[in-house]
Amino acid sequence: MSLSGAVCFGTFSRPALLWILLLSLLFTITIAANETQLCYYDVGKLAGPEIIPCFEGGSVSPCCKIGSTCLYDNSCYDATTGVTYQYGCTDSTYKDSNCPQKCDLDTGKDIID
Repeated sequence: MSLSGAVCFGTFSRPALLWILLLSLLFTITIAANETQLCYYDVGKLAGPEIIPCFEGGSVSPCCKIGSTCLYDNSCYDATTGVTYQYGCTDSTYKDSNCPQKCDLDTGKDIID
């Protein structure tokens, strides 16, 4: 038996192999997209699907609403309203420095009496 450097792929033609490779790549990308980090709007409180991480691939990321711009200081900018806001983080404990530093706002009390 002699090997001439050719790789045997059975009865698949080259176009069929290319389709198989493309499909496997798309499948891998789909799986990776489904394994994105979750965002939390407060300690242990999961945000809705409209809130996404600013930076993929990092260990911890701030989160903003889809369509908003992530700013360098862990805040978000909504160009349609002109509002700068802080939303969430991928660290459910909020202890990482990449999480927005929210003050202790009492959401059960009116801001203006």
